[in-house]
Amino acid sequence: MRHDFDTLHNHKHQLIQHYDAVFEPSVAKRIFLQINMLLPQRLVMKIPIKLNRFMIEGPGYLHDLCRSSVTRRRDQLESHDINSDHLDDLLSVMIRSKELEEQNTIDQMRTFLSVGHDTTASSGGWAMYLLCKNPSIKARLCAELDENGPYDVPDICRKLESLPLLNAICNETLRLYPALPITVREAACDTRILDTIVPKGTWVIMSLWAINRSRAIWGDRANDFRPDAWLTTEPGTGKVHVNNHGGASHAFSQISFLHGPRICIGEKFARAELRCLVAAMALHFDFELADPDEEKTHAGVFTARPNGGIILKLKRRLL
Repeated sequence: MRHDFDTLHNHKHQLIQHYDAVFEPSVAKRIFLQINMLLPQRLVMKIPIKLNRFMIEGPGYLHDLCRSSVTRRRDQLESHDINSDHLDDLLSVMIRSKELEEQNTIDQMRTFLSVGHDTTASSGGWAMYLLCKNPSIKARLCAELDENGPYDVPDICRKLESLPLLNAICNETLRLYPALPITVREAACDTRILDTIVPKGTWVIMSLWAINRSRAIWGDRANDFRPDAWLTTEPGTGKVHVNNHGGASHAFSQISFLHGPRICIGEKFARAELRCLVAAMALHFDFELADPDEEKTHAGVFTARPNGGIILKLKRRLL
């Protein structure tokens, strides 16, 4: 997008204000979310509470912001009024591909801005927590990263994607702590789920958290951190590669991003971000929890943030 919101220094930025109003955990927001799931949205939005105002104004502000960014970047590309070195950002790539209509491009930018960074930050925090709680796995990850370096910019993404343990750790983190613990889909037509009739327009609420931790799917150790379940060793060659099931009966068991035509559009982007974040931390720092005995629970309204954040002690590794 190549737009600096300066959110690290300007906490009063309008984007931050709207973002915190919607995503920062509170009892009122949890109740509001439950009401949204039980009642038609048109009724919920008529409840005279302050949160409703933010729910209405926030998406409107974000839509206007994305629309102006798309229009400005499209005009720059058409007039060639942009440095050729600045053509590799996500927005420029989407516009130049000419595969998306303008409204679809705006919607994609809204998705990345609204849920694309908090989800990755939450997943990254949980990955650090799990590695601190499992130092032997962290040591194996550091060894894998050390053995396969250096990591040059042109092919760093491809190289990280080829590392079995790194990807297994990311897969297992996303299984145990899906960034969005619940999601909702609306039935596009009359259908049936097992013996339950689902009329068109019905909201279907899915608990990704419960499915990803179901003992019926993942066995008695469903709540344990087991990245090795995502690794398969080839007979004869001994080569280790990442499987797509994590020890479950089929590949559709891990449902953190959903599956099918309504799969999360940012899945590959989110996985790449998490992969880079975990690799960078493990490659460059020795880290441990500030309080090694602390047991973290999740918080958040829409995303499964670590309650109170993850506080680490860092020491730069000598490479």
